[in-house]
Amino acid sequence: MVLNTYFPPDFDPTKLPRRSRYCKKLQRVIMKLPVSIWCKNCGNHINRGTKFSSRKEGVAVGETDLGIQISRFHFKCTRCEAELVMKSGPKNSDYIFEFGTTTYFQPLRSEDEVVLKKTKRKDAVEVKDMLVKLKHDAAQKESEKEGEKQLEAQDKKFILYLLVKAPATGGAG
Repeated sequence: MVLNTYFPPDFDPTKLPRRSRYCKKLQRVIMKLPVSIWCKNCGNHINRGTKFSSRKEGVAVGETDLGIQISRFHFKCTRCEAELVMKSGPKNSDYIFEFGTTTYFQPLRSEDEVVLKKTKRKDAVEVKDMLVKLKHDAAQKESEKEGEKQLEAQDKKFILYLLVKAPATGGAG
């Protein structure tokens, strides 16, 4: 067992080559499963809320969802030690299981989600059309009121003309 190390008199630590530090791309994270799953390898059922020590990996630098960085989590099956992978999905507020697992159900997405988006778009267009129609109707009513005011003014002028003209001509009738 060596307690001391010998350094020669001409030793200069600045001349030593720098060691590259090992940069871990995967970060250790302890997390709980958000849903119950089955392992595809052994068929093991893993309950929701089971704690795992998983490895967190950033998916890609440019890949974000709603401005939130997407992460991928690697963890192992409790029975067969098979690698299971899931990815975060901030857009739908859930996780996407990519490899080695199956969930009990797939959330409502696919065709139903597309239909919902189309109906929302149609509703938005209809609301926009209704607003345009209301604005047009309001403008039309306003122009009608202005026209009525002009007619009333002309009628008053005409009545005044008749009243002024009638006594000057010697009366009517």
